[in-house]
Amino acid sequence: MTSSKSIFLVFGVLFSFVTHGQTVQSKQNSEVLTQQISGTKDDALKKSGLDKYKTKENQLVLDSVDQRVEAAKKNFGDSYAGSWIEYDENNKARHVIAVTEQVDAVKAEAISQNGLAAVIYVKYSYAVLEQNQKKIFDFFQGLTGNGEPLVYSVGIDDQLNKLLVRGRQRDLSYIEIRLRNAGFDMNMIKLEVQEGQIQLTGVVVGGTKIMSSNVASGGKALCTAGFNIIIDNIYPGTITSAHCYAPNTLLNQVYFNLGDMTISGSIRGDLIGDYLADGWPIGLDAIIFGNTNFVHTQPGKILSGINTYKDVKPVAALVSGGTVCSYGGVNGWRCGIQRGVNVMHTYNGKTFYFAEATVCGSAGDSGGPVVNENDNALGIFTGVASTNSAGTCGAVFGGGQTNAVYQTLAPYLAVYSNVKIRLE
Repeated sequence: MTSSKSIFLVFGVLFSFVTHGQTVQSKQNSEVLTQQISGTKDDALKKSGLDKYKTKENQLVLDSVDQRVEAAKKNFGDSYAGSWIEYDENNKARHVIAVTEQVDAVKAEAISQNGLAAVIYVKYSYAVLEQNQKKIFDFFQGLTGNGEPLVYSVGIDDQLNKLLVRGRQRDLSYIEIRLRNAGFDMNMIKLEVQEGQIQLTGVVVGGTKIMSSNVASGGKALCTAGFNIIIDNIYPGTITSAHCYAPNTLLNQVYFNLGDMTISGSIRGDLIGDYLADGWPIGLDAIIFGNTNFVHTQPGKILSGINTYKDVKPVAALVSGGTVCSYGGVNGWRCGIQRGVNVMHTYNGKTFYFAEATVCGSAGDSGGPVVNENDNALGIFTGVASTNSAGTCGAVFGGGQTNAVYQTLAPYLAVYSNVKIRLE
């Protein structure tokens, strides 16, 4: 999206907005993490085995990832080919930046920052991967097998320097034939199994349980609040998943959910506010809901445990191989590893760009905050790649690694330029 929008408040209506509740790959990314749910983020990191990477020394590497990436893009131009975090045998982090041709040694040394980063050489530039990602995704639009899309998603794996093209196991051979016949470079492509489109998993701090409903309707949809925001530096609000509203726009108001995260056990509490700034029509699974007449308190915090909170830190850059955690109204805290940061997914005929991470989720976790290990805001939880209606937390049917998708904050905040994540 190249243009930005501002959110305007309707004259004469007083409201604000609330939030309830994107090697060592070589080492870290090759680990299969046990998917367990936790009451606190620290416990989730420990259960997933990722706490060993949370050190002050590693934080120095992570804190400047976005600056190094921007410097690499500027200095190396079209040779830039992606980046990721890797860990050595002592769990020490290093930021790897890939390029496609010999680069100026002085510039490479400046970016390395005394060993915090390294520059390596690969075959395909990021620009070439992005071009082919879109070409392949567009090529398979409208092509189906047994009524289902042949290709569900196409992502970029920075470390493999390849495109991940995903479809059902039964269709992979046919997908490969179509790709070869169309002239795509198969050395650039890795086929992966995805047995169905993503499930959109659908109480005022980040993590609050919320309900989409309306007093005139008996319907309801259950989700989790993401991050509190501020509009025009005045009006408070909250970001959650747009699909909490999009499937049934009659459910245009947000209430506290005082019960559990089942339709039969949920209890509609006080009104928080109305939905606005819907990103769904423009391919963004994000939306804001208001705080009618400024009734509710909306600090820049997310849940850290039962009735305990922690401060949200500024939006940070995503990097493959980094640690990602999310809080959901159903499953609490879950942590995993960042995979693709800009993956094209098809959902009911619409195209979305999502980030992916190896965390689990269930219906009702949607909209919850996604942060890195340092509590920097990354995105809001969208759903999981699974055909299991119960979600992917606990034992994973068929084994293997869970894969979740989330909406990164940066594209949404770029569209609505007068919206900022609320910080303490």
